[in-house]
Amino acid sequence: LIAPNIPYIKDLFDNRVMFSNVQVDGDFRNAYRIFQGLSYADIDRQYGAIVKLIPWGINLLCVFEHGIGILPINEKALIQTSTEQSIHMYGAGVLQNQISLISPDFGSIWPESIIRTPIGVYGVDTYAKKIWRYTTEKGLETISDMRIQRFLNDNIKLNESDNYPINGLKN
Repeated sequence: LIAPNIPYIKDLFDNRVMFSNVQVDGDFRNAYRIFQGLSYADIDRQYGAIVKLIPWGINLLCVFEHGIGILPINEKALIQTSTEQSIHMYGAGVLQNQISLISPDFGSIWPESIIRTPIGVYGVDTYAKKIWRYTTEKGLETISDMRIQRFLNDNIKLNESDNYPINGLKN
């Protein structure tokens, strides 16, 4: 069959991050519930779909299917002028399209396997068969290399086409 001449229609937005209006203290309206039509940013799909967004300081920790990165919010830069004065220059918008990559090797396809604790963020990557941890002090570490790597290699039997676990068998 020959496809008819129709334009491409995108209906999968798994890398779109939407944001609300800025909340003003003491205001009667709840700005966290007001989303404008163009209040979003589409992040590059180079590392797969966004699985989970976690608040990380003033930024967002973004876990992809095959990567982990930091998404800056309201990014500003300190610039020196010719008169040796410092000024702050704000970016183009609330969210930037570029992400600061932490790891292109580890991520997760299971949002339930990514947990935030007071120490850091932990996750399980079933493709790489690794358990990883991200902390501000030490950065990204693979904690499964310490003791349980053989257990993970023997018991994680997922294919790339597996999107949903079968209860009791693959969990």
